[in-house]
Amino acid sequence: MNTDERRSKWRKIAKRYRDRNREKVRERNRNRYHTLLKHDEGYKQHRTEYGKIYRENQLELNPEKVKENWRKHQQNRRDSGSDKETRKRDYIKNRLTHLVNSAKARAKKFNLPFNITKDDFVIPEVCPVLGIPITFESSKKKVNQNAPSLDRIIPELGYVKNNVIVISWRANRLKWNASLDELEKLSEFYNQYK
Repeated sequence: MNTDERRSKWRKIAKRYRDRNREKVRERNRNRYHTLLKHDEGYKQHRTEYGKIYRENQLELNPEKVKENWRKHQQNRRDSGSDKETRKRDYIKNRLTHLVNSAKARAKKFNLPFNITKDDFVIPEVCPVLGIPITFESSKKKVNQNAPSLDRIIPELGYVKNNVIVISWRANRLKWNASLDELEKLSEFYNQYK
């Protein structure tokens, strides 16, 4: 029996135990959490007070050194890609990976053929169907209508090369609530694939 099989076996045993003794496990975890919380409150307060005193002393004794360290810290953040522009660039780059991975999961779930990679696509600046700009802003409250989305031209063929294109989320969901003008644009675009 290899390591993975042993881990799997013990995970099943632990899950069975947790299912049978649900209340007992909850109570034990609750007690552990409160004990740790009591310990952490005093520890955090001590560390916070110590940190404040240390920073104040350093600022009084060596203000130039503190400023220099701060500049280095900010430069390191910029170099490591923590600034807004780098994060946005990385998000756009990783967006295709996310789209392809989501498509792969859907293909597996619905038993559809899948043979595409992120190298097969380029996210266009403008949606080829509706002509609206494709944007990457997101919100937790509502879906970005202009976000890029993978569309199967002929749904039955699955996610295979030459059957998947990048269009806006709005164009991909027009079947639900489309205006006549939008449907005409959709029709003109898909007529070229007949």
